[in-house]
Amino acid sequence: MSESLDLQLYLRNNGSIALSDLVDIINKHGLDEFLSEIKTPFLVSADIQKGVLEEFAAFRNSTLNFDPQDEQPEEEEDFFNKLPIYPLIKPEHTESAIGVFRIGRHADNDLVIADYTISRMHGMIKKQKGSYIFMAKKSKNGSFVNGEEVEEDTEVELPIGGTIGIGRYVFNILSPEELYIKLS
Repeated sequence: MSESLDLQLYLRNNGSIALSDLVDIINKHGLDEFLSEIKTPFLVSADIQKGVLEEFAAFRNSTLNFDPQDEQPEEEEDFFNKLPIYPLIKPEHTESAIGVFRIGRHADNDLVIADYTISRMHGMIKKQKGSYIFMAKKSKNGSFVNGEEVEEDTEVELPIGGTIGIGRYVFNILSPEELYIKLS
């Protein structure tokens, strides 16, 4: 019997999942099993999309020669685990409506990005009739979908494979299958 695919078990307080945990899950489950359990897309840091995944894979699969006092491998692992991956599932601690994912700097959001460019309640992603809709809220640093600014209280469809910009962060919207393939 394989280990649980319940991503809720791996979520951090900010709603993200560590890259190393996600890779471990993928390594323990086949694509069909993964896709039968994981139905929601992921917001993945654009840094990961730009090739960091390949660097991570090379790092994990390489034989390193280092002095036991050398901290480089641990620091490298910490770097990869700080890259944000947010599955669009609600952490247990949130109280927002079902099908709504609040994004912001404040701890009561579903996806918490603790950064000065992110407003307390920056925006929301809503699941609506099988697609995902982004609604920008009041923010000083703006919100963007596929590079186009989204005005406050305006709803814009989030296409799988597209991008969402929040403050100084850009995330790619990946399907579970896309993410699985990139990490396997």
